[in-house]
Amino acid sequence: MVNPDSYPEEDREFNRYTLLGEYDSLFIALVKQRCYHDGVNADLLPDFFRAHVNRGVMLLNARIKSLADVTLLIPNATRL
Repeated sequence: MVNPDSYPEEDREFNRYTLLGEYDSLFIALVKQRCYHDGVNADLLPDFFRAHVNRGVMLLNARIKSLADVTLLIPNATRL
């Protein structure tokens, strides 16, 4: 389970709507489901959303070192 305390609020550079746009309700539903699955209070949803986004960015940063590496994220993609 991701720990929101590992990702301080001060590090946020853009708001949720800028990131999600018209898909905001879909992604929030997914995070709510994950909170429910993990037994986390829904009141902490903004903290867990921030933590999941930050964790994902850090995982991508570890895997993507060049534009050509983006193809590694796509199953069965031909490497450039």
